[in-house]
Parts: sequence; structure tokens; C-alpha cells
Amino acid sequence: MKAVSLDEFLEQVPSSPHSSHEICVIGICGKTTRRQSEKFSLVNELTDRQAFPVYSGLAKRSSKARSDSGQPPLEPPIAAYYNAEDRVLFLVLSSAADHEYLQDVCKELGELERTSHAAAHAFWRAKRRSHCLGLLFLFSLCHLVLLTHPTCTLDVSYDHLFRAVDLLRQKAQPLLRTQMEKTPVGSEWQLHCRPCPPRLLFIFGPVELGALTRGHENLDVNDKPRRNSPRRRLQHALEDQIYRIFRKSRLLTNQSINCLFTVPANQAFVYILTKQSQDPTSTLVAQLQKNCTIKDSESSTTGPCRFRLSRASGQPGLVPPAPAPQLSCSFDAMAATSEASLHDFVWQHAHLVLTRRGFEDSVGRNPQPSHLEVPTLLAWATVATRLRVAILSDYHNQVDETFATAAKGHTGSADDDEDNCEELAQKMKDLAQCLEGFLDVDAKFSDSRCQKALPLAHAAYQANLPHHYTSSVHRSQLAHAARVYRQQARGPASQFYLNKLHEDCMAFWTAGHQLCEERSLTDQHCMHKYHIVPQPGELPDPDCIPLVLPHCSRARTTGTCNCGYRQATRDDPFTLQAANFDFYEMLEEKCCKNLEHFAFPVFQHSGDTGTPPATSLVGRPHNLDSVVSERVQGPPTQDGAAALSLVFSLGQATGSPMVSLENIHGTGGDLSEAQGCGGQSEVFDGAAVVTDQSQVTEQRPSKIEGGGEVENENVSHDGAASKMRPLQGMLHLGCRPGVLPTFSSWSLIRLGPAKTYISTTGLVEQPGFLQGSHYLMPWDVPLPGARRVDDASLTEADSWPVVQVNGTERLDGDNWRGFSNRQWRRGESSRAYVGFEYEDPRGRRFMSSAPDKVMKVASGSGYREFAGRALASDMPLYIVAPTQGRGSKPVHAQLMRMFVVVPDAPVHLLLSPQVQAGPPPCPTFVPEQPEVELPRDGVWVLRFPYSYGSNGTVWPPPPR
Repeated sequence: MKAVSLDEFLEQVPSSPHSSHEICVIGICGKTTRRQSEKFSLVNELTDRQAFPVYSGLAKRSSKARSDSGQPPLEPPIAAYYNAEDRVLFLVLSSAADHEYLQDVCKELGELERTSHAAAHAFWRAKRRSHCLGLLFLFSLCHLVLLTHPTCTLDVSYDHLFRAVDLLRQKAQPLLRTQMEKTPVGSEWQLHCRPCPPRLLFIFGPVELGALTRGHENLDVNDKPRRNSPRRRLQHALEDQIYRIFRKSRLLTNQSINCLFTVPANQAFVYILTKQSQDPTSTLVAQLQKNCTIKDSESSTTGPCRFRLSRASGQPGLVPPAPAPQLSCSFDAMAATSEASLHDFVWQHAHLVLTRRGFEDSVGRNPQPSHLEVPTLLAWATVATRLRVAILSDYHNQVDETFATAAKGHTGSADDDEDNCEELAQKMKDLAQCLEGFLDVDAKFSDSRCQKALPLAHAAYQANLPHHYTSSVHRSQLAHAARVYRQQARGPASQFYLNKLHEDCMAFWTAGHQLCEERSLTDQHCMHKYHIVPQPGELPDPDCIPLVLPHCSRARTTGTCNCGYRQATRDDPFTLQAANFDFYEMLEEKCCKNLEHFAFPVFQHSGDTGTPPATSLVGRPHNLDSVVSERVQGPPTQDGAAALSLVFSLGQATGSPMVSLENIHGTGGDLSEAQGCGGQSEVFDGAAVVTDQSQVTEQRPSKIEGGGEVENENVSHDGAASKMRPLQGMLHLGCRPGVLPTFSSWSLIRLGPAKTYISTTGLVEQPGFLQGSHYLMPWDVPLPGARRVDDASLTEADSWPVVQVNGTERLDGDNWRGFSNRQWRRGESSRAYVGFEYEDPRGRRFMSSAPDKVMKVASGSGYREFAGRALASDMPLYIVAPTQGRGSKPVHAQLMRMFVVVPDAPVHLLLSPQVQAGPPPCPTFVPEQPEVELPRDGVWVLRFPYSYGSNGTVWPPPPR
């Protein structure tokens, strides 16, 4: 039989003609280096034939063959060769201590991606564990075990390794005994789970031939070697050293039957190889010359294989077959001395097995005899198959056909045996975990070190922590704890315990210490611990786990109602509906419910009819019925009404968002027509043109749908589908036409007729205004047919700023927004009033006469400057309040209301506010009805939103 892998060998045994041979099993393990021969060369030397190629790569081919067949590679790889002439079976165990196998393992490790220190350590730990299992397999099936070492110095790590294997054997022996009961072997083998206590033989070397023969150069070849030769003395010294070390570690005891292995008491168990100074090429040439010139009478009985040669030269005159060339020069030096050859050294122990004499290696006063069983090749293969599945196989994979083939003809079915072996394999893997702490000393030290560092890291994490804290505090404390941990932790277990630190800190944070992560619209944290927001109609439940509570940041401000006549304390809002609708809706019942409101269109479900929801107008109980009765009937050319626009822009102060009310000019039409626009965003760049009193020409260019920043380019343009879903947030110029929110963030209220406002007293009835800042700015609106007057013919008393009339070309000095420095005759205009109200978080209110300019008027005098500058400029959304807050930092005031007094005159003002609450890409927000015509004779107040946001994005006010 040729040399093959263990799996292939077990498959070939049932059909082999040598299956009935009684055999001696020899296992080979140990270490090899790059410069020396492999373990396969020992088999070549012992069998005197080329059983293994010198550079066989058998383990690599075996692993590749198993991978191609879909089976996991055997770990560790074991090669087998049966010498039928000597009835000896050789098992060669490869491990990471062999140079060729180590190269393959390093390549396998290099192919792993992102291999950390802990992962690499676990990889090598698995290789050591598989090596221990391979040694257990050899010690459970072999009569002799040859341990090779590349030098003449004993590696004391073998002592630690063998103690680990012995510990595993003692723990696994009850499990293996249950499987051995069904095998065709003797009772002693079934009881002790091995054919005999195996002998361990050591093969050291090679050693320099000159160093060993120094002083013996004149010896004749036929002379007997001296008893105190250096090589013999080195051999005896190594034997004494090995015996003392293993006796001290309790690997060798008086009773050999209890030991993992034995060493003979009266025979040599150490062999030292010698090294010849020749190179392999010279050795091959010399061997070739010898084979070509050999004669019948030149049959030599000396040399490395003289025992085999004496048996081969039986017939005189017949040229004996030349021995196979030995590429390894480790054994060529045996001809230079009459020392015993390697074959003689091993054969003296194998002869005791084949002759059934056994090993009497027990010492002491009452030595117990040890058992010995010489199995047949088929019986040994049956036991080896069971142990191979139990010890070397991965229990996650099914048992291959090797076991089923070898189990035929024995007691029990193959299926039952497979199930038992799989269960045994799983138990063996569990028992192998006991090797972790015994083999891996580095991991054991690292575990101990990291376990001491873990409480220090926990204490560092919990130091100076509030009872509830946010994720940012958690990450900061966790980073600090990790730094403390890394200062103390060492070794491969560091990453494992670092992950455990993360898990423990996360568990501590989520176990009642987690603060709500929600931020208010003013960018402040909710102060409750982790909770659930109640659903609409659901009552808060503080006893539920987790809590059912609304968000609260404990920050409160003072706000004013829609009309401005009542102030109340408001909680910090967390939603746009709470900021722009719920607070003002609450004050409506106490203050504004009896006033006339303009109903902005909102989204409304029509669930009663089962039809898809559509947008509609939802107004308050008191709407514009009285206003509609007072509206101008017919076109302006019939009643002489002038079509004008309330033209002003709310701009941006330094470092604050911008609010702009662009001039959207248009003629006064039916109020019902203005309400029926359905909230479509229409942006016009033209203006209504009024030429004279008898003719009014209306000019409206084509509308731009979804003007401004288009955010919904990938959304379907199906209008019916868009109307079925409400808008999330506020309406802006980037929204599609027809889309509406479920509530309006704007409010437009009529406080009363125009005569209720007195310019000398101002808004005295409204609370919160700073002294001298509660007046509206006058604005003279030209009546239809008003005539221009040259600047030279006007006096200062006869002139005032007015709105430019449409229908004429813009002259030099005219403003693009529609305001001009040119003036009109007295009596041909009507006076309106405009005011921009700002409000700070403490409820202090004031008017602004120009961008970043606070109104300041003496008491009882009224404000005399006209509104031309304010209407022609961009008004900022946030400005610095004139009053100081509690701290040293300035307080920002926000534009909240716009007051417009429309005179009882044939004028129509078209209101179209546009607000940009932040820098780009912040959209431009508009009301649900972008254009609102203000009817005559009324004091109107437009309340702006408190917070601005859309599509889940909120633009908070600037930081203080």
C-alpha cells in the first residue's frame, strides 16, 4: 500500500489483502526545520524504500482533495503508510511545528481580512488545540511514538503539552470507553481505550560528525566504539534529563498503565542523528557510482540498513537491489561509524510488539503488568475510524462514508454508530475547552489582567454622572472609561473585555438612566427620562414602563395670542403644531374667538363618504361674512377703487434668517375668488396697472408652479394622489400645487374698523409693548386718478411718500418694489398704517420702523415718519432686543405680527408674505393662501409662525 492520507487509508483497508495482518503501529510527531528533512524521511529510512517523496506535500494535497469534495480538511493532517513486509503501520502527524505546514497556516492567516490581535491569537489557539487532539489520537492507537526534534536540546514545552494531552485523555476516557465496547478488540483495549501504554522514543539531531568524533580520528572502521564516546554520553545525558523532567511533572510514574506514555528502563529511548559535511548533490552522485560498479563479492553488511541488506542478499551471485537514494543527508553518516542505525534502534522496540512480549516499563516494589494487544489491520481500522470521528472531526459536520464502510460486518448498525459518534464528537469538543486555560497561558494572564481592569473602567464611567443623561454624555463617559481600561488591560483578551465594557455601560445607561433624546424646536433637550409620547386622545401615564408623557424641556417663554390682547406662559414646543397652532388655539377661547378671522385652507379628510380626502377651506365660527358684505362690487373702473399692493419685504439682519414679503401685485377681485385659490403657490413678477380714473388695466403674467427651490422633483405629478396625503410641515414655494398641511401656522384677524386705531395713542390696549414703541407707521395710498406733481412745485408740507402707480415706465429714482420718492397732491390719497411687531422670549414687544431699528416715540405725540423705508426694505426675522436679559448675552426678538390699517376708501391691498427662516437650502415659506386681499375699513393683524420647518427639518432661532 502506498502512502496516503488517513482518510484514504481507512477507506482502502476493508478491500486490502493485508487486512488480516497483525500489525505494529508507530506514530511520528515533533518538530522539523527548513534545513532538515521532514518526518517522512524517517519512514523512508526505517522501511529502506521511498515510501514518501522527499518533498511530498501530502498534507497539502489531502486538504485540497477534501476541500474539493466538499468536506472540511482534517485538522491536524495525518499521513499513513503500511509496510506489509515488516507488518508495521506508520502514522505521521503534521502540525504548525513543521516548516511546510507552518507556511500553509501562515498563508491561511494572511487570507483573513482585518485580522485583529485577538483574532490571530484565537487562530493559533485553535491550531494548538487541534495539535493536542492529534496527539491524543496517536497515543490512543499507537504502540510506539517517535518524537523528532531538530536539535540535541530538549524542548521543555513538551512537558506542558503532554500534561495537557494527559488531562484531556483522563477526561475523555469514559466517553471513549462507551464507543470501544462495540469494536472487535480485546477487553483490555476497550477498558483502557488503547492497545497498550505506548513507548515514547526521542530522535534528536543532527549533530556535527566532527564534534562527536574529535579525538577518535585514528580509530579503525572495524574497531568497536568506545563505551564513553561523546555521542553515547550525550545520548545517556539526554535520557537522564528527560526521565527526571517527566518524573517530576508526574508524566512518568511507577505504574505505567496509568501514564500517557512510558519510556523503557533498560533500553535506549534516545537516538541522535549525525550530520555529514557532504551536500545532497555529492551524496546522490556517490550513490549512483556505487550502484553502477557494485559486484557480487562486494555485498557489505555495514551501513545504515545492514539488517535489511543481510536479509536481501540470500542468493550468491545475485546483485541485491540498491537502496533508494536518501535526499536527506541526516542518515548518511551512519556508515562512518559502527553505531546502531536508526532502523536497529526502532526495530528493537517494534520486535517486542510483534512477538507479543510487551513492555515491562513499570518500576517500584509492586509493579503492575501492562496490557498489550496486537490487532489486525481491519480491527485497527475500525477503532481508528471511531476515534477519528470522535476526536478529529468537526461535530457540526456529518460523519463521512469512512465510518459506514469500516463499520459493516460489526455489531450494531452503521446508522446507530454514526449517531453515537456524532454525539461523542460534540462531547469531545466540549471537553477540549478545558485545554484553553491549560495550553494558552497568555490568554489566562490576559483574562486575569483584564478582569482587574474592568471594575476600574466601570467606576470611571459612573463617576460624576447625573441620574439621567443623554447619548452624548454616555459616549463621552464611555470614551473616558475605555482610556482607563486600556491603561491596565493587556493581551489577546483585551478586545473581548473592551466589548464587555461597552455592553455593561450600555446596559447601565438603558436601565433607567437614559434621558429623552428629543430636542425642542428651540434646540433644547427634553428633561424626562426615556418615555413614550402619548397618542392623540391618550392620557399621560407616569406609572407605565416606559413612561407615557409628553416632551418637556422645563423652558418656558411668554407668548401673545393671535390678536395681541392677551399674553400667557407657553412651554417649549417640540412640534410645529404645538408651536404654531395649539398654543394660539388655547388662547382663542379666552380672547380672540369673537373676532373676524380669515380661514386659511388646510387639509381635511372626507371619511364619512368614503371618497379620497381632498383639500378644503376650514374656517372659524366668525369668518369674513361682514367683510364680504363690505367688499367692492364690480371692477375698479366702475367705482373708482385703486388696485394697490402692500409691498414690503422682511429681510435678514446680520447673522439671522431672512423673512421677505415679496411684492405680488394684483387687482382687487372677489374675496371668494381669492379664497378659492386652493393654496396654490403663485409667484408673479408683474404688477397691476392703473392708468387713470376711467381705465384700469390688469396685467398678470403666467404663474410659476412650485417656484423657488424645487424639492419634490422625483415625486409623481399626479394631482389627485398628492391631495390624498397632507403636507408634513409648513407650505413653501418648493411644494407642489394642491398640497396642504393639516393645520395653518398663520393667522389673519380683523380687530375692528379703521377708526378704532388712533395714531396719537397707538396700540395702548395691547400689553407687553415697550414705552414709545407701540405706534404704527403712516402710509399714504394714492386714490384712483391721482396726478403726479413736479418736485419743484411741491412744498415740504404738500408732499409725502406714496406708492408708485402702475401703468407707467419706471423713472429715475423709482424703487423696483413699487415705491417712489415722487409725491402726490394732498387730497388725492388715503392714509393707511403699517407696523412690524417683534417679540422676545419674555413677552416684551416693540415695533420696528426699519431694519434693525427699534421705534422710539415720545408719549402722546404719535409716530410721524412714513412707512416708505420699511416697506421698501427686507425686514429681518430676528433682531437684537433693546432690553437686556437675565444674563450678559443679548436676547433676540422675533418678528411675530404685522399690523395693517386699511382706510375706508376705494383702495385694495393685496397681502402676500414670504419668509426665509435660514440660509440656503432653507425654503421660502408662504401661507396656505399666498395672496390675501385685505378689505377696506379694518385693522388687520397677521400673526407669523413661531417656528419654521418642513419635511422633518426645523430651522431653530439663532443661539443667544
